[in-house]
Amino acid sequence: MRRMSNYLNLVLVSSNGEKTDTLKTKPVKITNNKGKSDTIAVGDLVKGDVVKVYNASSKGKFLASTTSKGKSATLTVKQLGLKSGKIYISIKRANQLESARFAVFYTV
Repeated sequence: MRRMSNYLNLVLVSSNGEKTDTLKTKPVKITNNKGKSDTIAVGDLVKGDVVKVYNASSKGKFLASTTSKGKSATLTVKQLGLKSGKIYISIKRANQLESARFAVFYTV
């Protein structure tokens, strides 16, 4: 009778599952145009970061998304609003979960 040994293979996994750190509001510039699409410029990014814009801190309406090609990204939204307000931005870095949303205020 031949005896077989069982071997356990261990695989090291990177720290996937950590939330991406939220950005400070300083690297975000919002241009709320009258009569044409609005722009949202976000800095302090890493190539491949996914930037998402919402109208609420949780749930709410998804407004726009883009993947950065470098240290910054610009998103276009048809119209944020005719009055001052705020939007919420999240960042998702490679191998990490989406960050918490953070508010950025804009004016007319």
